[in-house]
Amino acid sequence: MKINYSPVLTSQNYGTNYYQVIDSTFDNKNVSFNPKIYGENVTIENNTFAVSSAICDQAKAQAKISKAIVIEQNNTPVKIDIFQNKETCVAGNLFITLNEYTNRDIIINIESETATFANLNLVFNIKKSANANVTILSNANNAQIFLNIEAKIEENAKFKSVTISAAANEYVLKHTTSLLENSTSETKCLYLGKNKDKIDLNIISEIHGKFANSTINVVGSLNNFAEKSFKGTIDFKQGAAKSYGDEKELCLMFSPSCKSKALPILLCAEEDVEGSHSTATGKIDESSLFYIMSRGISKRDAIKMVSMAKFANIIQSINDEETKNKVLNLIDRNLDNV
Repeated sequence: MKINYSPVLTSQNYGTNYYQVIDSTFDNKNVSFNPKIYGENVTIENNTFAVSSAICDQAKAQAKISKAIVIEQNNTPVKIDIFQNKETCVAGNLFITLNEYTNRDIIINIESETATFANLNLVFNIKKSANANVTILSNANNAQIFLNIEAKIEENAKFKSVTISAAANEYVLKHTTSLLENSTSETKCLYLGKNKDKIDLNIISEIHGKFANSTINVVGSLNNFAEKSFKGTIDFKQGAAKSYGDEKELCLMFSPSCKSKALPILLCAEEDVEGSHSTATGKIDESSLFYIMSRGISKRDAIKMVSMAKFANIIQSINDEETKNKVLNLIDRNLDNV
C-alpha cells in the first residue's frame, strides 16, 4: 500500500510525498464504518453518499459505507466514537453539516486496542454565522491512520479544529479549509512521535472572501527514530482583500536520531492582505531546565513542565474536560520515555 494511492494527498500543491507506507498486514481484515454518535438535535442519515473508490480499493472494502449528520443548536456537545478492534479496519466518509447560527462542540475519538488501519474522510459544512469547535483525538496503538479533513466555512462562520495524534505508527493528515467572507478558521495540531513513528501533516487554508482570518498552529515532539513532515499553506485567492493568515510550527526533538522537516508556504493572488509564517525545531533550552531543576525538581519532571508549557495553547483549546484529561495523560506517558 502506497500513500500515492490514498485519497489523503501529502501535498496538494506539489504532488510530492515524504515517505511511502508499504504493508499488507491489514489486507485480509474486514472493513467497516460504524461510528457511535451521541448528542441532542442531531439528525443521522446512513449511506447518503458513496465512498470514493480510492478509499474502498485501498482498504479492500466490501461495503461502501458513509454517514451524514446535520447538527442544530444545543448546549451539549456532539460526541462521535470510532472504535477499531484487531479483526476490523475502518474506512468511510462522515459528512457533518452545522446549520446557520448553530454553536456546538464536536468531539471525535478514534481509538483501537491493537494494531489496525483507518482511512477516514471527514467533511464539514459550516453554514452562515455558525460556530464549530471540533476536537479529533487519534489514540490508536501501533495503527496506520489516514485522515482527510475538509471544511467549507460560509460567511461570518467560525471553524476551530484541534487534531491530536498520540500513538499511531503511521499518521497521515490532510486538513483543508475554505473560507468565505468574514469567516474564521483556527487549525491546531498536536503530535507525539516515538520509536519509528512516521507523521505526515499537510494543512491547507484557502481564503476566498474578504475580511477572513486563518491561523495554523502545529506543535509536537519527536523521540527515538520518529520522523515528521509538516507542510502548511495559506493561500490568498483573488477576492480575499483585507484578510489575514498566520502559520506557526514548533517541534521539540528529544533524540539525535529523529527527523523533522517543515515547509511553511504563503501564496497570494490578491493585494492588501497580511500573511506570516514561522517554524522552529530543536531541543528544550538547557538553561530553562537548569533553572527548574535548581528548585529541587527532577530532570524528567522539568522536561515535562517545559513541554507542557509549549503544548498549553493546543490543550487549552479542548473544551471537553474528559478529552482534555485523556490528552494530558497521553502526553505524560509519552514524556516518561524521554
